[in-house]
Amino acid sequence: MEHNKTVSFCKYQSAISEPLMPAVVSAPGDKARTGRPSVFSEEERCKRILEAAERVFARVGYGAATMEEMAREAGMSKRTLYAFYADKRELFTAVIGDVEGFSGKRPHVPAAAGRDALIVELHDRLLEMARFVLSERQIRITRLIISEAENHPELAVDFWSRIVVRVQAYLVDGLKELQRADETLREYDANRLASTIFGAILSDLHLRTLFGQQESDEFGSLADRVADALALIGIELPSRQKQAANGPMRKSSGSGGRRRQRNS
Repeated sequence: MEHNKTVSFCKYQSAISEPLMPAVVSAPGDKARTGRPSVFSEEERCKRILEAAERVFARVGYGAATMEEMAREAGMSKRTLYAFYADKRELFTAVIGDVEGFSGKRPHVPAAAGRDALIVELHDRLLEMARFVLSERQIRITRLIISEAENHPELAVDFWSRIVVRVQAYLVDGLKELQRADETLREYDANRLASTIFGAILSDLHLRTLFGQQESDEFGSLADRVADALALIGIELPSRQKQAANGPMRKSSGSGGRRRQRNS
């Protein structure tokens, strides 16, 4: 049974029916609302906790954040918050593990489908991964991890194991299927090849996005960046194969890039 991505990271420890007070500040002149506060389901509580925690972490950083402040931000008591998460570290791990915008699941395309179909599948996986890594939320979390890495290295370890490893495994799975259909790729280590391809796609774009320096139209050409990275190692999209040889995107990549990926 597939669960909500956010809820899957909740660790509810006791049955609490405490109503939550909305964490909303009224605008000047608004009349105070009366009546009983809403009672939220466990799933809604969990969602509110993670969203509130993410706001607090982004606002004050991991070191300065407190469970009390996050409970207040979520509009609930500390007792309710501790029923879901034992401490700040566990809550932060849940926040970074909430991979909103990245499914990590696509219909399986077997090697028997043929090389062209597998190339398109690999391209689509790479594009999904790049969009996830460059998304506003993921950039915000990555900045937070970097800023806290020196004082809280355990957060970087959690981030690597929960996000980076999962994303890379998603790419490696697609690449291995292509290797089964393309014997010229079988001699190369899938993990190293995946890392090289993804690095070529993100490269300076990831850094510029982290620094807030990316151009407004760069994300529109992300699919082209993916196709270019694949072409560097001799993997050409079927649609590009049909283009004229003198087209602007038809740059000769040769086999040199691929040769550098041999197992050592």
